[in-house]
Amino acid sequence: MTNEEMLASINDMMADIILKTYSDPIHAKDWENLRNDLIKVEESIKNCDVVKERKRPEGVEPEYEIRPYRDEDLEDMVRIWNEVVDKGREFPDETRLGKLSGKKFFSSHTLTSVAVDTWDGSVVGLYVLHPNNIGRCSHICNASFAVTEELRGKHIGEKLVKDCLEKAPRYGFRVLMFNAVVKDNEHAIHLYERLGFVDMGTVPGGFRTNDGAYKDIDIFYHTL
Repeated sequence: MTNEEMLASINDMMADIILKTYSDPIHAKDWENLRNDLIKVEESIKNCDVVKERKRPEGVEPEYEIRPYRDEDLEDMVRIWNEVVDKGREFPDETRLGKLSGKKFFSSHTLTSVAVDTWDGSVVGLYVLHPNNIGRCSHICNASFAVTEELRGKHIGEKLVKDCLEKAPRYGFRVLMFNAVVKDNEHAIHLYERLGFVDMGTVPGGFRTNDGAYKDIDIFYHTL
């Protein structure tokens, strides 16, 4: 069986598992764990394909632009999202994304944008924007940001946050709020403070890490 045939079979199995998750709620968590295992297998198969690395011409400095995501970005977006989920240091979410669930997830938000390398068009980061509450508080929004591990520290996150602050009012939002910034994520906290976010206070032990430890989280907001 070729890699393409194996990937097709895995996608079929994951589609069946999604249906099982809804039709068999008693064992939903077991089906979810199985889907996560299949996603890991899918990634391993893809990594077996040797791709010739393109080298940036000497003297050409990396430049990054922010734009709304496209369907062709989804594979890189899922990979970057799963990197952060697997680290267990920043995202509350523990569920990894696959091809189908990733497309559904990223299309469900008010706005999903990506940071791309202008030289080769590769996706290096992303953010999702959505309401933080409902009804009379629906003008408060929330966002999550992710940057590929090897390019952290290149100010890509700053570009993403600035773009989010600029775009959010266009969708009727008046406040951007972060519910769970892990206290020891110093780089993110310094960035938010520099961009004018207000620290509302600390929730003791609000974040559970992969090893079962509990860390404090801060809540930030920025008027738009």
